[in-house]
Amino acid sequence: MKNRLLIILVLFCLVLVTGVSGCANCPKQFNPPCGSVQDGELSPTMVGGPVPYSCECPEGSYDSGEVDRITPGGPYKICLCD
Repeated sequence: MKNRLLIILVLFCLVLVTGVSGCANCPKQFNPPCGSVQDGELSPTMVGGPVPYSCECPEGSYDSGEVDRITPGGPYKICLCD
């Protein structure tokens, strides 16, 4: 019975990860984090990025309302740094 439940849970997560998921690997923050400067003073500051559509936006960012439905593995919501 335990094995049957485990298989059902795994299948459920696989279905969900394909677009509707609570099983996706959701980032807690961007890497590099929001507000960080890359490669010295003249480089642009981190302004946001995509996360799996089922995830909340990482710490220090918000949902822009835009959805990337083109990139493989998506859909992704676009989160922007505060």
